[in-house]
This record gives sequence, structure tokens and C-alpha cells, in this order.
Amino acid sequence: MKFSIVVANYNNGKYLPKLIDTVLAQTYQDWELVIVDDCSTDDSQEVLKSFAKHPQIKIYHHEVNQGASGAFKTATLKAEGEIIGMLGADDGLPPNALEEVTRAYQENPEVVSLYTLAYDCKFDDLSVIEVYTGSRGPSENATALLDNPLKNYNFQTFKKSAYLQTSGFDTNLKVAVDQDIFLKIEETGKVMCLAKPLYYYRQNMNGISRVSVKKSMMNQKRVMLNTYYRRKSSNARNNISRDLYLNILRAYHHEKSEFIRSKSPLQSIWLILRTLYYLPGDIKQKQYWKTLWQALRMKQSN
Repeated sequence: MKFSIVVANYNNGKYLPKLIDTVLAQTYQDWELVIVDDCSTDDSQEVLKSFAKHPQIKIYHHEVNQGASGAFKTATLKAEGEIIGMLGADDGLPPNALEEVTRAYQENPEVVSLYTLAYDCKFDDLSVIEVYTGSRGPSENATALLDNPLKNYNFQTFKKSAYLQTSGFDTNLKVAVDQDIFLKIEETGKVMCLAKPLYYYRQNMNGISRVSVKKSMMNQKRVMLNTYYRRKSSNARNNISRDLYLNILRAYHHEKSEFIRSKSPLQSIWLILRTLYYLPGDIKQKQYWKTLWQALRMKQSN
């Protein structure tokens, strides 16, 4: 079972050698590393050139910047493996990651997508600090939609055959790319959480999901809105009801309320208006906004 690790790179040249080293150290040997450089302006191309002759490493270059979603899309289509694993350009993998994930797929042939827990690592050298708390395990009868609708999925993997049944990576998204594709793939079959830390997550404050918190929030809302309408209009696996969507958004707003409260009143109003724009009309009900207001007030009193 060949395993393709796909990487979307933009100006992460200083992190790529460490990433590649962690892949070369894998105990499972039937792998390929597919890196797409998305018009980097740093030394990424020089760094990648030094690995270009490795028989298991494939390097491609975009002539026009297409964002992380476009680069992941290119890498996935170029990949030859049965299993695809998404790896952040500034992250890495423990030596047993591919072996553990491949075994889980072999033992659970009905699974089309699998995610693991992750290690939170030091920014400078990717050394382990602790198991990353933002990477949650599954609940009973787990689904990606219920357990991690707007969370990280590290290490996020899927069968290429399942990916080809979807519309693929959304090139209009700037962030929340992994959430979007994972929710799409869930509609094709069973998702599994392998509750082991099998990913090195570097908390890079310059990462795409941290550069603009407001942009990140809006893209995550867009992912959920697209999922809501996609599943509402089809007989998709794990269909999403209006009430479930409402509960997910309520929890999301509660989680983000501290950010909203920390900004000036004008910024808060702007953010709420942007939020309103992304909500479907049938859930813009009085109770929703009442609950949101209560969540904001609760944060203020803490």
C-alpha cells in the first residue's frame, strides 16, 4: 500500500530540510513525498533542488501562485499512492507515523479517511513539548462533522479513490483548506480517528491560519456553510440538519467570543456583520443571536 505525503509550500524554505528528514526517517518504506512550490520568493527552490534527485521525492513548481488549496490539489493529483497524507510545510512526522496509519487502513478497509492526534512542538527545532490539545480524539459513533468541524486534523489522511469522488480542494479558500476537504471526503465513507500522536505540529505564528484571524474565521464559516448546503441538497453520508448546523455555529461563536470582545466596538460590529453575511437565512433566528449575546456577556464577566 503506497503512501503519498503531499506538501504545499510557500516561503517555508528554512523548514523544509527538517520536514524531509522526518519523512526519510520513516519505518514504513513504501512512500513518496510530493512537494508543490507555489511561487515562493525565499530560498525554497534552492533547498528543494538539493533533494530533487531522491527517487521517492517529487517536486513541482507552480508558474502562478494558487494558494495552499491549489498546491495541495496539484500534489494530490500528481500523487500515485493509494493513501494521501497532508503535511504542513513547516511540520513533520514521527518515525512510526506512516507505519501506524497504513496498518490502521489495512485493518479497517471500510475507512476512507483517518486522522490522528499530534504533538505540539517548539517553533525553533520541532522538538516535542506535549500532545497538542487542539487535536481531539473521537467520541462514540464519531464523525468529522461532530468531533472536529472547525479543528485541526493532524495527521490528516485519506484514500485517493475517495478524494476523486469529491469536487476536490476548493481553490477559492485561503485557509481552512484541510477542514473543507476532510468534510467532503467524509461524505464518501467512514472516517476514523487513530488516537495516537503521529504528527509534529509547529505553532508557526506566521502560518496561513494565523496571519489574519478574521480571514480565518470567515473561511471556516464558509466551509461550514458549503457543507450545510451540500449535504442538505443531497443524500450525503452524515447529512447535516439545520439544528445541528446551528449548534456547531453556536459553539464556534462561543469559542471565538473572546477574540470578538477584545477588539474595539467598531471592529466587533464589523465582524458580526460579516458573520451574518455567511449565515444561511433559515437559521437567522432570534434564539441564535440571543445565545450568542449570552456567550459574549459570559466571557466579559469571567
